[in-house]
Amino acid sequence: MLVPLAAACRGESAAAATGRSLRLEGDGRTLVRATASASRCAADSTIAVVAVGAGWAAALAMRLPWPVDSDRVLTAAPLPSLMDAATVAARPVGDSVGPALVSARGTVIVEAGRTLTGRFDVIAPTLPGAPDSVHLTGRFDGVPVNDDLCPPESNRNRAPVPPA
Repeated sequence: MLVPLAAACRGESAAAATGRSLRLEGDGRTLVRATASASRCAADSTIAVVAVGAGWAAALAMRLPWPVDSDRVLTAAPLPSLMDAATVAARPVGDSVGPALVSARGTVIVEAGRTLTGRFDVIAPTLPGAPDSVHLTGRFDGVPVNDDLCPPESNRNRAPVPPA
């Protein structure tokens, strides 16, 4: 769900021009301010938002009905397995080895509308099981939601092919 980070790689300067942006701050320091893209899978009510900045990438995964008719408060957790749940994740762009910052608790607020707009305020442990944490805050504004996250109908609910 959080894999398509490269699809959002449009640069930080484009974010201000298009309005389709995501801003992420970690402990008061701006980590990402970039153009964002969002994809939805209606079959399981999942929306994934991704943005790649100069040094960091950020992603949100949310489960909620779409479009949103009234503001919704989502509970942040490491995996958005329940309706009205969300995950916020961030990692340095050049680091594919170290663990990402992934929300453990907090809130994501999605505002009513037909483009994705809202804000988040979450806590992410710095390492799995470590007592230290990072306070992640941010905002996503006017991000169009594409219906292209689900696999093609022919691949959905298909039994895996056993190895030869």
